[in-house]
Amino acid sequence: MPLKRFTPLHALGLALMLGFSAGGAQAQIMPTKDIPGGRDHPVAGRYEGSFIFFQKARDYDEMRLPIKALKNSRVLTEENSVEIKGRALRQRYLGPVGRSSLEVVRNYEQRLQGQGFEILFSCRANECGGSDLWFAVMDAHKGSNLPSNWDSQTYSIARKQDANGAVTIVALLSVETSDQVQTLVDVLESKGMETDKIRVLDAGALKSALDGQGRAALYGITFEFNKAEIRSESRPQIDQIVAYLKTNPQVGIVVAGHTDAKGGFDYNVDLSRRRAQSVVQALTAAGIGANRLTPFGAGMASPVATNETEAGQAQNRRVEIVKR
Repeated sequence: MPLKRFTPLHALGLALMLGFSAGGAQAQIMPTKDIPGGRDHPVAGRYEGSFIFFQKARDYDEMRLPIKALKNSRVLTEENSVEIKGRALRQRYLGPVGRSSLEVVRNYEQRLQGQGFEILFSCRANECGGSDLWFAVMDAHKGSNLPSNWDSQTYSIARKQDANGAVTIVALLSVETSDQVQTLVDVLESKGMETDKIRVLDAGALKSALDGQGRAALYGITFEFNKAEIRSESRPQIDQIVAYLKTNPQVGIVVAGHTDAKGGFDYNVDLSRRRAQSVVQALTAAGIGANRLTPFGAGMASPVATNETEAGQAQNRRVEIVKR
């Protein structure tokens, strides 16, 4: 039987077959040095032979990370996660070659335990809940782009509290890609947030914004994490909306809830709708007629800034009132 002619198309097909048979995800070229400005956290350190491929620090953030296996849910709650408010550092390390994710994470755990940390939770592959845990960790702070090889993942989270009550959390998520390992390291240190950075819009400012632009963005109304309950510090802004509406009885408003891009689209729409409804309930409880108020959940659909930065996400998490 004559041999078939070997064409460039055959060559492409062979290359693709070889690529998939090698285990799916292709190994990235090993760097020879850290990214500019890359520096290990003194608590976590680094696994020998690895290099910093991504790094982002925030002076203040509020993050939740899993402390249990996640199955059929990527939503983090008080029951399945721990929250830390304060300074946050996320780093992604590439390498080394020839090591397993388990070996890397176990070495980190040994280092942390030697410093007095308690391991809150540790798991491998499907013990972690598969893809749900990976997504939950990645959604806690986007941009690091750790490969989604959850069949090879190892996860661990550790906690330490010092004599003054300050808490440090270190979370590790490591995966294997072809012949090398990649590891995400989160270090979170409790710290009070700088306050008095958000100005409450008084009734006069609300009138100016609504008359001039038809809308007013409010950052003085905040909610409990992943909930629709209004925090007590939101009372001054609620009172100013009430004052405006009582002074302008002919005005009706849409109360629109907005979120950042963390989490799923449908979940954010529902959360923003429930938060808008909570604001409406607070206004009606203060004597504003329900017929003047329309709750609306926009979710992540109407950002005012990029969701690629913490500052942009903070701007997108807001309540707006829109003149009807």
